[in-house]
Amino acid sequence: KEDFSEAEIKESQDKLNAVYDSFSKKHGFVNNLSNTRALREDSNFPLVSSIEILDEEENFKAKGDIFSKRTITKAKVIDHVDTSLEALVLSISQKGYVDFDYMTNLTEKDRNTLIEELRGEIFLNIREENVSFNQKLSFDLEDGDLPFACSDETNSFKYTYVTKDEYLSGNIREKIGIVDSYINRLRQAERMLPEESENERETLANELSRLEYQKAELQRVMPKELEASEINVRLGATWIPPKDIERFIFETLKTPGYA
Repeated sequence: KEDFSEAEIKESQDKLNAVYDSFSKKHGFVNNLSNTRALREDSNFPLVSSIEILDEEENFKAKGDIFSKRTITKAKVIDHVDTSLEALVLSISQKGYVDFDYMTNLTEKDRNTLIEELRGEIFLNIREENVSFNQKLSFDLEDGDLPFACSDETNSFKYTYVTKDEYLSGNIREKIGIVDSYINRLRQAERMLPEESENERETLANELSRLEYQKAELQRVMPKELEASEINVRLGATWIPPKDIERFIFETLKTPGYA
């Protein structure tokens, strides 16, 4: 809806002032104790009571801005930004995820350019280990073997770009394990490539470089492993298998007949 004109706003504020003055003259300020008691069960009372400015002792101080100022303006739709980072911020706030089509429309930059310029701000979240290489000595773009080369709409379930805050949190060790599985398989494929396969070698080198970068960033934020002495265990904790508790009791109390 289009913004109201200043004249329309002023007309509505005059009506509000007249209604408020009439009410307060007869019943007192909205936030008076008597009014609060009478109206506090009304779901709209918190909103209505906010039209008054109160002092530190909760006494009336002045009318709120709504009586004399424009307090709500129409949200402006942003259809262009200059940088990839600005586009990313808008994508997360407006879409809730890394939306390359949306960011391309904002910046007129293609997907690859956005990915390159957002290095360190977005990461490729690989959802599963690369098991397809188990019996293979090569790689296949159509099979989705190469994470970065295949991270498009056709492989969106397996490979998705996310923000650094999302990627560098959660189960870090699991993520490192997944990245490692790809690194190991791609190195295996690299060793088996013929010397003349320059394009394939360049593609693999690019994939490995990006995977190593993501692994290094994950390792940087991985929590320190706790020593056994730093772990406090309570018997009956849900994460301890009952058989382990049973074994502990038998061994500690040296109960005869433990097997």
